[in-house]
Amino acid sequence: MKHLPFNAATLFIFDRINEKNDTEKSNQYLKAGIMNKAIEKEYLEKAEIFKALAHPTRLYIIHAVNDKKLSVKELTETVGIDISTMSKHLDILKKHKIIEGEKDKNFIYYRLAIPCVLDFMSCATRVINKKL
Repeated sequence: MKHLPFNAATLFIFDRINEKNDTEKSNQYLKAGIMNKAIEKEYLEKAEIFKALAHPTRLYIIHAVNDKKLSVKELTETVGIDISTMSKHLDILKKHKIIEGEKDKNFIYYRLAIPCVLDFMSCATRVINKKL
């Protein structure tokens, strides 16, 4: 995040921002090259979700566990990667609460916790098709 030095114009913008609504504040901060910490945090949290989804294996996992519970072993066999790599992908998705694990005897079965993630996938498909 680039922060510009404070000068008279920047201070003027800060004074003006106090009189404006949140959307206008955001635009003014961005124009000044300075992002409000609350706005930065909001978009940083969203960016973390996108990063969690930014791998083909994790996208496959999301689709695979959409309508059924699958174990690490089942996912590993389907994708064709080793268990430790699959576990790392699952950990990333669990960390962001996109999937949930449920223990049954010696196995953990994963399912999609946030189905609206699939809405994003549909949107991404529309974007891809529009490019063609």
